[in-house]
Amino acid sequence: MRSKIFQKMHSKMLHKVLRKGGVVSILCIFLLSVNVVFAQNEDDALRFSNTFGAYSNRALGMGGAYAALGADITNFFQNPAGIAAYKKQNMEFGLSLISRSTQVDFNNRVSSTGATGLGINTFGFTSTFGTAGSGWGPWIYGLAYGRTQTFKRNYDLESSDNQSSLLDVYTDQLNYYNPANSDVASYFPFGAGLAWETYLINPGTVDPYVHVGIDNNTFTRRQHVEERGYIRETAFGVARAFEDKLFVGASFAFRKVVFEKNSTYSESFSSNGTAVNYSLIEDNSTSDVVTKGPSVQAKLGVQYVPSPYVRLGAFWHSTCKQSISDNYLAKMESTIGSIQYSYSSDKNVFDYGVQVPSTVGAGAALILGNFGIVSADYESSDFSKMIMYGITGGTAEFAAENLAIQENYKRVHKGKLGTEFRLGDVYRLRAGIGYRTSVFTDLAGKSKEPLFNWNVGGGYKKDDFYCDGALMITKNMDGYFLYDPSLISMANTDNLLVQVSFSFGVRF
Repeated sequence: MRSKIFQKMHSKMLHKVLRKGGVVSILCIFLLSVNVVFAQNEDDALRFSNTFGAYSNRALGMGGAYAALGADITNFFQNPAGIAAYKKQNMEFGLSLISRSTQVDFNNRVSSTGATGLGINTFGFTSTFGTAGSGWGPWIYGLAYGRTQTFKRNYDLESSDNQSSLLDVYTDQLNYYNPANSDVASYFPFGAGLAWETYLINPGTVDPYVHVGIDNNTFTRRQHVEERGYIRETAFGVARAFEDKLFVGASFAFRKVVFEKNSTYSESFSSNGTAVNYSLIEDNSTSDVVTKGPSVQAKLGVQYVPSPYVRLGAFWHSTCKQSISDNYLAKMESTIGSIQYSYSSDKNVFDYGVQVPSTVGAGAALILGNFGIVSADYESSDFSKMIMYGITGGTAEFAAENLAIQENYKRVHKGKLGTEFRLGDVYRLRAGIGYRTSVFTDLAGKSKEPLFNWNVGGGYKKDDFYCDGALMITKNMDGYFLYDPSLISMANTDNLLVQVSFSFGVRF
């Protein structure tokens, strides 16, 4: 749950709610006015819906183009029909080292920060049950674990400018709603109330509320953000092959979300010759709502082998309801001259849900005999179909946010191309590339740069032992607003992700 500094939503949401009209609008305006219920916005829906898949290092080295191929742990998370291609029992374990650097450009002042982490990337096993008959092979089943998204990122922002201050946002808010002095802290506990209690906002003479003056309207602002967490899936899959030409399968992926965001935003300026410094410290942690049951996504797939040289595949992933619990705490510290003030909000817990959109995909692979493989995939998800809902109040509780989702997000298209070459009997060399269109519409006001990834990898396989390694480089641009976009320019972010992975497995 975030304070108004990261919400870009306050005036924007109010406009959208007014535009909707009716009883829901009145209710939403009331909730905004007391600021007791914080509105999670469309950014949260995207964060928990936008996953990139879990891949073995073989598939990762090929750019993730694996929809038409099988006998790989990737099949549990992408096209489960490929599970039926296993001829033996299998066990695999993989680790990944992830390094993400983020460059923030705010008003032509650039700051760069990085974060690195090591963790389990994939783990799984397969086995068989039943007997073959009437052209059908035995049932192949298994269990797999994989990370589909990693939220490890640090970023910094710094500038000296005469744009609006965060105090302007808080003061405008108070003057619009004009609460009694005694109600400011209770009505706005995570934003304006903090500034009120630390004497950055005071009673005015012309307007009801004013913030401390800023000499020459110029000040220094800084922001430091640390994000941690992941989305992981534990998938149970089962598949069967008919005459080794038609493969069908299904898997059920149990999703888990963990996300933490710690932010410090500060401003420094002079007021009537007196030095003023203040910081807003926010701690936000997010996890599943365990009491609401697991979040399960069904995945269905089919593969067909029309000839020994061609394989075709297609898959579908269902929508999935993900219950979220946000735990939020905000604190403001100010120093005015030599006097220090500090005030903290109570811990606020809010539960809500996000419905993740469905995904469809297809692929084709050309088998080059003993020389190798060339594979290509396409998949698509419509992020305008994401839905936010209240655990008890349903979608009406998030009417404004769902409208923003429809306006700001669109269908995404992904293309992947990969190849594997055999070097002798035991060595493999792989390469791949991926492309994803932007998730944002023109109305979102954000960068519409596509996302690219470049992959290379290699492997060793002898008898029933194999090991693989892969390197993936992903680059994309994004942006965000510190607060109301009508008052401040956008901070542009340039993200670079480097993932180095290693895995080994045995078949028996």
